[in-house]
Amino acid sequence: MKKTLTINLGGLVFNIDDDAFVVLKNYLDTIRGYFDTSEGRDEIMTDIESRIAEMLTEKMNGGKEVINSTDINSVIAIMGQPEDYLSEDLDEQPNNSSHNYSTSNQQQTHANINKRLFRDTDSGMLGGVCSGISHYFGIDPIWSRLAIVLSVLFLGTGIFLYIILWIIMPEARTSAEKLSMKGEPVTFDNIGKTVEEEINNVKKKLNNLDGSQAQHHARNIQTGAEKIGLFILSIFKFAIKAVAKILGFFFIIFGGILLFTLIFGTFTPLNNLFFDAGGNQIGYNIMEFSQVLFPSGTDFWLLIIGFVLLVGIPFLALVIAGFALLFGLRPPKYTGIAMAAIWVLGMILTAVGGLRTGVEFNKDSSISEVIQVNETGSDTLYFDILDNKGLVRKNVMSSGDFEFLQLKEGVLTLDGIEVNVLSTNSSFAELEIIREAKGNSFEKADRLASSIVFNTTIDSNIIKIDPYFQLDKGDKWRGQEIKVNLYLPNGKTIFIPKSYKYLIYDIKNYHDTYDRNMVNMYWTMTDSGLVSPKLMKREKLNRLNSQREPELEKLELIITDGEEEHSIVIH
Repeated sequence: MKKTLTINLGGLVFNIDDDAFVVLKNYLDTIRGYFDTSEGRDEIMTDIESRIAEMLTEKMNGGKEVINSTDINSVIAIMGQPEDYLSEDLDEQPNNSSHNYSTSNQQQTHANINKRLFRDTDSGMLGGVCSGISHYFGIDPIWSRLAIVLSVLFLGTGIFLYIILWIIMPEARTSAEKLSMKGEPVTFDNIGKTVEEEINNVKKKLNNLDGSQAQHHARNIQTGAEKIGLFILSIFKFAIKAVAKILGFFFIIFGGILLFTLIFGTFTPLNNLFFDAGGNQIGYNIMEFSQVLFPSGTDFWLLIIGFVLLVGIPFLALVIAGFALLFGLRPPKYTGIAMAAIWVLGMILTAVGGLRTGVEFNKDSSISEVIQVNETGSDTLYFDILDNKGLVRKNVMSSGDFEFLQLKEGVLTLDGIEVNVLSTNSSFAELEIIREAKGNSFEKADRLASSIVFNTTIDSNIIKIDPYFQLDKGDKWRGQEIKVNLYLPNGKTIFIPKSYKYLIYDIKNYHDTYDRNMVNMYWTMTDSGLVSPKLMKREKLNRLNSQREPELEKLELIITDGEEEHSIVIH
């Protein structure tokens, strides 16, 4: 049975058996003697103990409760023994920290190098993000800084990305973290060298000051102005921390809501966009709609998964940044690298799926059919609705290319109808029906256009148009549209009913009347374009009213009384 001790090492508490404690104590005492004449001995020992505590913590993650001698010896093997770094002339220079590695120890230590991503605030220009990334990938910092600048200029995301990385990437504070950042072995000797280099750099900066500057600097430290400045600085730091907490809270809420909306909204019905027959609202989720849009299920999943990753990763980074600001929680190691890799994967998947689907809309085709309107002896034609499907059009928000969509048993019904009235030099009216579609080739676009099911009838002087058209079963949606042009000779009149409010499109007319205000009126074709007798009468009346002489402002009466006349003016 062994005695168990509780120790505080690097600010962390461990349970250690007495044998392991003796080994650890002797090791630390030996290192303390190794750096006995170094000015930064205390700081060196603090960093070494912090590094040992970090390695022991990793060993305790497996549920282990007590540290034994084997654990201590494995840590010492990584940190190195002082005798491994001493030269043969040890008696002359017993505490020189600039010792050479033995070949065997270098090989052992380099095998345990674990490069980590930190912010290098020592050599960084702002927050040390670019310097830290450059250390991690072994490139010159100018390239990472150039990449950030270019993303700001061309993509507009550089500032946001830099702030997120600043929050996620921890700062390299200790000597062990600075060594891990640069990919150098985290041994006690390297930790000592790092601390001594920092002390020497500070000395050089102080030595560069002449005597008068140093005295002036010393006096300024004691002045009340500097104390006030330090007080204001402390208030400013407190304000920054408070703002960081508030930002963290909003980052968590805002990023969480967006992330939830993205994931669950992608697969929920879109009831506000698509309507079924009879005015009953029925939604179609993306998976249902994919069967008439994407070339294959593979393209659908590539685009959907890629889009979720591409948009969701920044939202997730926002949430992680919020927790870091609000609670001071650091994400696990390599979180930033993993998220960046997943984001790049999402971009690739989105690009592949999008390009494979987008090429299906590469070519345009249109097929025209002209129907002559038979003479009936009447100069007036009438538009009407031909609806054999029992569908009811509602005044709904447009979702882009269509306001109505019905997907039933693999057959897609749409309402992309555009009706126009144009002038013709012919003596009789003609009805032109243009079917349009897209495809990955002209042949496929022609086939999709010709297969559109669209009905019209001409009964005497009544032109009936179906407000919907259908695709053949199994046909994909490739931007199919129907355009109906009525060519009207001069002197002929067309009546546009109220039911055509959402069918007529960009009809040119003499009065420059908006399309939806042209309904429920007669329109006659003239040399000046379509003219409405109703609007002409109204405009003529307005002109007459504007040309009418103003009312008399006063009335003069003359009254005769015998031989005298009296004038009376009434205002």
